[in-house]
Amino acid sequence: MLKVSDECKRAIDRYYDQLDLIDNATGLTPSQKAALKTETTAKMVKEPGWQDKIAEYVINSYISGIGTPAVNLLSVIAKAPLLVAERAISSMLPGSQARLGEAMYMLSGMVHGAAESIHLAKAGFLRGFPLDQDPTADIVRRAIGGQSDASRAEQIAGAVVRVPTRVGTAVDEFSKGMFRRMELNALAYRISREIPENKLGSKTRDDIFNELRSVNIGEVSPANNPLWKEAIKGVAGERGTDIVDDVEDFAKTAVFQRQLGEAGNMILNFRKKYPLITLVVPFIKTPINIFKDALSYTPAALLMKQFKNDKQAAFARIALGSGIAALVYQNVVSGNITGAYPKDKAQREGMIAAGIPEYSLKIGDRWYSYARIEPLASVLGVFTDATEAMFEYYNKPKADQKLDELSMDMVLSITKNLTSKTFLEGLTGALQAVHDPDRFGASFLESYANAIVPGAVAQVARINDPVQRDVQNFYDGLANRIPG
Repeated sequence: MLKVSDECKRAIDRYYDQLDLIDNATGLTPSQKAALKTETTAKMVKEPGWQDKIAEYVINSYISGIGTPAVNLLSVIAKAPLLVAERAISSMLPGSQARLGEAMYMLSGMVHGAAESIHLAKAGFLRGFPLDQDPTADIVRRAIGGQSDASRAEQIAGAVVRVPTRVGTAVDEFSKGMFRRMELNALAYRISREIPENKLGSKTRDDIFNELRSVNIGEVSPANNPLWKEAIKGVAGERGTDIVDDVEDFAKTAVFQRQLGEAGNMILNFRKKYPLITLVVPFIKTPINIFKDALSYTPAALLMKQFKNDKQAAFARIALGSGIAALVYQNVVSGNITGAYPKDKAQREGMIAAGIPEYSLKIGDRWYSYARIEPLASVLGVFTDATEAMFEYYNKPKADQKLDELSMDMVLSITKNLTSKTFLEGLTGALQAVHDPDRFGASFLESYANAIVPGAVAQVARINDPVQRDVQNFYDGLANRIPG
């Protein structure tokens, strides 16, 4: 009798689970479901190749180490209060759908949602990819040890390599669970106050509110979405479906997992077809969504599709961005926040000698980097660099003030904060190397030490030897990231 391995059994179970998800998905025609099943089967049958394995290793190498999940959690802690403040501002604008009480219940949702989402984090870690992901979404393939003839050693290696993805997924699922609860609380309050008196029956508005927010949304996947859609519809009527969609969209947007548009999906599909593109562009969806989110704190929000049906929310976000800009200006003046190091060599070396880091906040006597805490990193970075550019311009003698240089510096304040992010370094380096190989070619090759030696290993090396080494070539880069 043919003996089937446990890994093979799990793969078969995953395949049939995906088919069940498609069967239970709402809003799809029979032909669409058939097409999705065909694509899912094709993915199941196709064996992962060496390019898929390299791509999987590179992505997990970049996100390994304690720093990435810690920064992601800090980003959630920073994002949640911004969303509460935005809702409070929006509720005070004429014609807004939001109500002032929503902000208060979003705050309570942060605490409730955090407790509610612990088991979601565990489920996300065990599954290794998002719980609410549909079968055709762009996810990193389980390539290493994923082929049918993989040895036991290769399967174990694949499981070890994928640990960073599991940890990242756990953090994301925890975060989405918290944001879902925040938004459900807010919408429950809004709807309970909007229902006409003649439709309340024997219930009070508080009864409606408590029934809506008590609906269990802790188990979230495309398969059971219809279950809590029906539960909410039982209380809110036909608006129940919209509530579920709004809650899902709110959570995905808050953790930068919102579905991309046509252009973004074209890039994703191109990377699926050519996995080695991962060497240059390891991440696509997250950086695009972070850029959009940062842009939404400027007047550009009025043009964004996200706010098409809720202009008050756009105005609220712009107002919040204006407040952040004012705080940045005040702290630049007082010397408590930094952007990029100055172009002037003497000023730059003076800051380094004084122990003043770039893209950091001064709290007490210590500097703390905000460079990776999104979306604050992009928003603060742009506003700080732009403010410093204006100070530099107006501090020059009148004869040396050149408007075209100021305009260029203002543009650079945006592009620099976009291209300096870890997830876009590969693309930026590649473009620079092509444009000027003599100047940037060597540094572009050196950057691949980050992909070859996982971040977790490099962190051990930094603990054992905290001295910053002068890296002159690719081999120096490797040695600098390896302990010993």
